[in-house]
Amino acid sequence: MRCPLCGAEFFGGDGTCPGCGNYVGLDPNYGSSPNSNAPGVPPAGGQYYPPGGFSPNYGNPYMPAQQKVKTSLSKPASIVVVVCIILALGLFFFLTMQRGKPKEFDFGSFSMTLPSDLEEQSGSKFASAILAMPSFSGSEAAEYLGSGVRFAYVVTPDLGSAGSSSFTPDQLIDAMSVSYSSASGYEEISKSGDTLKFKMKNEDKSLTYCHIRVSCENNRAYILFLVCNENQQSKYKDKFDTWMSSFKTK
Repeated sequence: MRCPLCGAEFFGGDGTCPGCGNYVGLDPNYGSSPNSNAPGVPPAGGQYYPPGGFSPNYGNPYMPAQQKVKTSLSKPASIVVVVCIILALGLFFFLTMQRGKPKEFDFGSFSMTLPSDLEEQSGSKFASAILAMPSFSGSEAAEYLGSGVRFAYVVTPDLGSAGSSSFTPDQLIDAMSVSYSSASGYEEISKSGDTLKFKMKNEDKSLTYCHIRVSCENNRAYILFLVCNENQQSKYKDKFDTWMSSFKTK
């Protein structure tokens, strides 16, 4: 005999399934329970689900164990789900770590290694102001913004061997130092032949850390700017040195 609830097979006894305790009976219509005087009557406290019949408590067809729908994932399926979650988290952290990781940018006449998340700012006020200055007429200027760093550059046109003598790194650095020092909130950190580092107070009273480098090559002047918030200076100052030293003309 097979129990209609759990599917266990058993023989003899009083008709009670040894697997789940369901009382099946030897024959609900004609036979009698060995332990009772009434045919098909379960022992005290038992439940009777006759084969092919209905649940007396719910009035619904019973569902044999082999037909029950599993509500939980099988072990192999659970492992697949866990592996997918781990892979998704790994991809997320990988992409997060890659964001801002340095890469080489090609700016036409020169290249530099900079944070990969830098994006060019269209309608840059910086670039517009530079290009409006008579001394930089015909120059190229652009500004890029990333998650924590701002980069900008100015490249003068080819002035020829005669005109290029009017632009030397130390002259341009000195001129910019004088110009910035006249502004309120300027604090010079260091100045060398081709580099100027300083802090500057913005209109919103916040401070920025600025690193400027000037290079004169191929009859052109290249002025490079790297800027971050003053509270990020310790994080970026050494990186600014590294990125500035990656500058290469073509």
